[in-house]
Amino acid sequence: LQGQLLAEAIRSVKPGGRWVYATCSWFVDENEDIVSTVAEREKIESRMLGSPAADSDTLFAAKFVHSKNFR
Repeated sequence: LQGQLLAEAIRSVKPGGRWVYATCSWFVDENEDIVSTVAEREKIESRMLGSPAADSDTLFAAKFVHSKNFR
């Protein structure tokens, strides 16, 4: 479901636009896996922020940039 929601949100961003995918989860399958899959499929640039290895409360965020050659 998260992958579908992210993919749908991408379609509403103009070329050159930016958006963030964020969760309050530390589960890789809800974070890194979703971002990697969607970024690869949609051919978009993404950058994951944060430090999952740190022993602290966590939140996950990935910043996306909508390229001009996006399909």
